[in-house]
Amino acid sequence: MLMFLQLPRKYLIWIAGLLFPLFFMPETASGAFNFPTSDSFSPKNTSVEVMLRIADSCSRINNELALKYANDALSLARSQSDMAATANCYTVLGMLHYDNANNDKSLHFSHLALNHYNQMDYRDKKMNSLLYIGLVHNREGILDSALYYYNIIYQQSNEAKDTLWQIRALRSLGNVYYKQGQFDLALTNFHQGLSLAKRNPEWVSEQSKMLNNLGILYSDWEEFDKSLAHYKEALAIMDSMDNIHETSRLYNNIGNIYSNLGKSDSALIYYMFSLNNRIKSGDISGQAFVYNNLGMLYGNQEKYEQALEYFNKSLLLFEQITHRSGIVMALMNIGFIYDVLKDYELAVKYHTQSMMVARSQGFSDEVLENLSALKTIYSKTNQWEKAYKVYSEYIAMNDSIRRVQNMELIKDLEVKYEYEKNKSELNLMTNLMKSSRLEKNKTRIIIGVVVLILILLILTAILILRHIRVRNDLEYNKLKPALLRYQLNPQFIRSSLTGIKELVSKNRIKESGLFLSGFARLIRVFIDSSSSQSIVLDKEIDTLRNLLKLHQLRYNHKLIFDLDIESHVETDMLAVPPFLFFPVIVHIINGHINQGDLKVHLLIDSKESSLTITCHLVYFLSELNSEKDDARTLEQVNNVASRVKLLNKSMKERIVFSHQSDLFEADQKTRLSLNAQIPIKPL
Repeated sequence: MLMFLQLPRKYLIWIAGLLFPLFFMPETASGAFNFPTSDSFSPKNTSVEVMLRIADSCSRINNELALKYANDALSLARSQSDMAATANCYTVLGMLHYDNANNDKSLHFSHLALNHYNQMDYRDKKMNSLLYIGLVHNREGILDSALYYYNIIYQQSNEAKDTLWQIRALRSLGNVYYKQGQFDLALTNFHQGLSLAKRNPEWVSEQSKMLNNLGILYSDWEEFDKSLAHYKEALAIMDSMDNIHETSRLYNNIGNIYSNLGKSDSALIYYMFSLNNRIKSGDISGQAFVYNNLGMLYGNQEKYEQALEYFNKSLLLFEQITHRSGIVMALMNIGFIYDVLKDYELAVKYHTQSMMVARSQGFSDEVLENLSALKTIYSKTNQWEKAYKVYSEYIAMNDSIRRVQNMELIKDLEVKYEYEKNKSELNLMTNLMKSSRLEKNKTRIIIGVVVLILILLILTAILILRHIRVRNDLEYNKLKPALLRYQLNPQFIRSSLTGIKELVSKNRIKESGLFLSGFARLIRVFIDSSSSQSIVLDKEIDTLRNLLKLHQLRYNHKLIFDLDIESHVETDMLAVPPFLFFPVIVHIINGHINQGDLKVHLLIDSKESSLTITCHLVYFLSELNSEKDDARTLEQVNNVASRVKLLNKSMKERIVFSHQSDLFEADQKTRLSLNAQIPIKPL
């Protein structure tokens, strides 16, 4: 076997090369977009229709050229004030940006198209816009939002008795359930969609796509015989329709199945069928994915030179059409090959390039995979400083989900252990009672009384514990709204909106865009943590750092952030109350950043069983509003103190909070010190 296949994380990337064209592409090329017919245009917009059709033709050959034609069509449609033509242009642009993995722009244009179609009451085209909005959310892992939009499509298609859109909605819902791990629901939706598609001979293409999705599902379950049967049934349908694009994809998927079964010769035959068809149709994106799969096939056979040749071909084609996720995958696979060949310099080069592209596009999983690969390479070459650096970055990015899952698993095991232990003790007691039947009646009565007393004691203890738990739950539920109110920190939202308003009013468009995107990321962190009373210390520090970076954009004054962490403090293993000092920090930034330099100095240390966090805020204080500002600052400090009291009461914590304010009259500066001593609690 391949050396790199012995490394689980690397192997996942290679498998991703198979799954990307296998699973996600059936959605992107599902035929859900109804391209505007000539009836949709007025005579003056024939040129718009032609340009959109050219853009569609170029989409699989050169995405940048396709975008150019679509943008030109949009300019023409806008100049003629034709709402229908403009909406169609928005739709095509949403599709093209989706194919190019530019999710934000795809979502933007799809929403614009949806708004136009709602005004014109174009139901069928509105469904298409909803579908692509759902696809973007699905790709980004916002699965609840994707389900929301797909359910809208399903409900409206049911009301309109539009079976075709019901089928498309069921396929999309099945894909989301698949991602959520709800495989039974995914299977049910796929089978229901397939049943509907078989009712009308005109919907055979929908049958094929649904069969393809079922093939993917069974392949993931490693039921390769069922998967192969569904793929071949879909292939027969598409072959009879002479649909070269769909048959190419199915040839590729069948090749993947044979590759999984270890039948390399059969896999190679079907990959070549797929490649030849895609070359004939000019489908550059499809060719790139097939080349990637061929590289994997030869890599599994330890034919590294041939694997490298095909990965390079895949990379060239992905670069030709600016397919960024494909570029990341191809660069990473080439890096793995050079790692196996022990050409570590080139391996580092390609992994670094892959990581840079992934980072620029926000592909966090791929960034982590490249960091892991680089750490391994640097370790092999004894470059310990670089290995430590990339590994530190890897740890900083890696989420604590797995750690939480492990803790939950341990708790489940503990519960099961206690259950089995109690069950064993009960069985032992029962056996003793059975053996005592041979003893005298007096002994049996004594044992019976003892058992009865034990049962009564256990029942009494259970009732007492249940009463205590119910009382604690009621008390916590009373306190929970107050805790949530302090944690959500509406002043942060007002401050951020004020910052955006200031930047826009100063016509600092670039800075306002950066501020807005950063604000959105912070809001997501606040929402993710809103239901939790603890957060990993690393994440708390990163959130504070990102908050300060945002507000550095507002003024030319310096906003300095110093961080002192004692070396023995394991910030990735400790939990703290989320955003404890944020109300005060946000207030100081909002009220004093416009007066001069502002410094935030955070010190973190641990002694015995206590974690000490101290935050020094040094800022200018205007004499005119000093008393009023002191009162507002004290109000925010009191909010923090109130939250600490609630935490101590509801969570049985022993957090100690204190503050101190010092005025330096010489330079009109004030230093506000916030200190919290938190019992050390591993996450």
